[in-house]
Amino acid sequence: MGLVQKSELQDYWSVESIMKSTFAPAVMSRERFMGILWMLHVADNSTYVRKGDDGHDPLNKVRPVLEMLLQKFGDNMNPGREISLNEGTCGFKGRVSFRVYNLDKPSKWGIKLHELCEAESGCCFEFEVFTGMERQQSQEKTFDCVMNIMQRHLDKGHALFMDRYYSSPKLYDELYRRDTFYRDMPSK
Repeated sequence: MGLVQKSELQDYWSVESIMKSTFAPAVMSRERFMGILWMLHVADNSTYVRKGDDGHDPLNKVRPVLEMLLQKFGDNMNPGREISLNEGTCGFKGRVSFRVYNLDKPSKWGIKLHELCEAESGCCFEFEVFTGMERQQSQEKTFDCVMNIMQRHLDKGHALFMDRYYSSPKLYDELYRRDTFYRDMPSK
């Protein structure tokens, strides 16, 4: 479905000659797929905290999948010395409270991610979803963002490249103290 995109989910099982696909019907029936999709649930509802209460996690429904992905990234990726921190947008048109609009991105509406990537290969090996919950002063927010995403990669001698947006003397001092070198990304 990522390679062959159709406007409706049911179109993958269409028998009309102009819409017909052979792969999906060969794997499973439409009713079986829809039944699995309808019952697919990865979160533990007993741990859900309502919006507005202390401890609310906007990503509660997908948190197990995100944690599994990050664990697999950590198990299978050993980044080189040079790594980069940047923002990305995952295109999304659904309804979530933390969806953002960015005129400069190919997908204007989406979910903002802070991504840690290996400079040589460009592979993302760590990411954090921006949920809009961060309401501190700008300098504290960026410091916390960098330290949170870097926590498993400090004290390893990495050279971290990032935009000046994240920079602050406090961050420089802490990265230096944690054996991580800082480099500004060149301006566009």
